[in-house]
Amino acid sequence: MADNYLEKKMEEFKAMPVKGVASRSSNKNTPSLSKLIEKNIQYKEFDNKILVRNSHLQELVALAECASQNAQNQDRTPFSFSTHICTNTNFQETETILSHIKEYNPNWINFNNEETLPKAFIIIGERYQPEEKLLGQEYIEMGMVMQSMLLRATEMGLNGSYSIVEDGTVLAHKLDLDFNPVAVIAVGKGKM
Repeated sequence: MADNYLEKKMEEFKAMPVKGVASRSSNKNTPSLSKLIEKNIQYKEFDNKILVRNSHLQELVALAECASQNAQNQDRTPFSFSTHICTNTNFQETETILSHIKEYNPNWINFNNEETLPKAFIIIGERYQPEEKLLGQEYIEMGMVMQSMLLRATEMGLNGSYSIVEDGTVLAHKLDLDFNPVAVIAVGKGKM
């Protein structure tokens, strides 16, 4: 009557989200693309009671790498980029990122309310020398990669917001990065 009943219940239990931690989406109740797009807006505030795990950010980066690899497999110019993950455990990096973006893009998020500032970031940049310029196609590829990452974050129950990085060489120096940042994606649970 109850073949593997307890094993199945244990698997369901393990798949349940931990309270206060964003869960991965399961095959059940996976939202449609149109629902994901509806929820994929530029959030200005985040609920910091919901933790973003390093594994969430790594999954988003892996998705971006997969998109780049697909371009290469289709004989298109591979989009070679670098990423840097910053989670809520590295307060100094978080402060550096926020202060740099605030200087150049003060309307990106609500900088006036420290309780709703994002705590997890993915910095993305092209592997090129600072004196070189990105080509139009490379900006389009980067936009597609970032949009894919934000849609996946939404599917995971998270949200995001991105900002273009002005004067990326300064941020690269402050964070000791070996690439020139072009954009920062904040990841968290967005507040309306």
